[in-house]
Amino acid sequence: MNKNLGIIGCLVLVFIASVGYSIYLYQQTRTLNADKKTLSNQVMALAEEKVQLAGQIAPLTAQIQEADVKVKEYLATQGRQCEGSFVECLNAAIASQKQTCPGTVKNGACILSNFRLISPNGGEQLCLGEEYEIKWKNPTDMKFVNVFIREGNTTRKIGTYPANFNETGEKGYGSAIWKANTKEGYIYEVIVNSDYNARLVSDTSDDVFSIVNCQG
Repeated sequence: MNKNLGIIGCLVLVFIASVGYSIYLYQQTRTLNADKKTLSNQVMALAEEKVQLAGQIAPLTAQIQEADVKVKEYLATQGRQCEGSFVECLNAAIASQKQTCPGTVKNGACILSNFRLISPNGGEQLCLGEEYEIKWKNPTDMKFVNVFIREGNTTRKIGTYPANFNETGEKGYGSAIWKANTKEGYIYEVIVNSDYNARLVSDTSDDVFSIVNCQG
């Protein structure tokens, strides 16, 4: 009798241990499945980020290639050749600008005291869809001026205009009519530049201006 009770007790203990282990395995399986789901979501998120980054890299690569061509073209006008990387050629172009620029060099462009943006020069509040006059001062023998609008990291060319064109016909000043048909924003700048005496000269709004919907 006692022997049978001992066997039954052992079987009960084995059963309890088996149930406990089964519960443990079940909990571990649930935890692993949850971890697997979390990892799967992370992998999907990373895959989406990879696609987004790939979409951003393509236009950046195109911009770098375009800039590389322009830098090498500029060096060619200075009688210099560059077969190195974009950064090496850019540094060479900046060094060349420093040697030939009578003003100061900023971001690879020559800043002249007699070539500057007059308006909009920062702090203005423009109305969306309205027309405005972009004005600049320039050397009297400058031929053309390129005008750009920039919002943050996005720059768009407005157009190329005769440097000395204005309503009064006064030499040394130019202007262009521009319609603010972009979008509402508070970090806009205007950039003017030109190829002058075989070098790039440029000026930018001293501060940002805003474009808002004035119709309410």
